[in-house]
Amino acid sequence: MYWFLYAVCADRLVSNLAGSLNSFLPNKEKTYLLNELIEVIHFSD
Repeated sequence: MYWFLYAVCADRLVSNLAGSLNSFLPNKEKTYLLNELIEVIHFSD
C-alpha cells in the first residue's frame, strides 16, 4: 500500500517540477526527464 502513496506523492512532485522547469527546458528534454522518472516509479513497484 505504501507504493501507492509514494506514486501519488511522486505524481504531484512531477507536476510541480514540470511547472517549474517549464520555462527552462525545451519540450523534448522535459518529456525525456518525465519518462525517466515514470520508469523509475514503475521499477520501484
